[in-house]
Amino acid sequence: MANCTNTIGAGPSTAEARALIAEGLQLLARGAAVWIVAVADGIVDRLDRARERRVLSGFDDRALADLGLNRCDVDVLTR
Repeated sequence: MANCTNTIGAGPSTAEARALIAEGLQLLARGAAVWIVAVADGIVDRLDRARERRVLSGFDDRALADLGLNRCDVDVLTR
């Protein structure tokens, strides 16, 4: 019985457990922040491509040709 008591009593102290929980919460917060930045970056990228598609769609065929593009290229490049 003495071995069981020693094994159970050998766990982390309350201060150590709190430190481990705080470290875990910091890692979780960091992961959430990375996820939020990735989602925001994806949204900004999609908005940029939509704006580029709108601008290029407003060009006439000659202006697109000056850029080395045609109408089909506009859709492909802005997907």
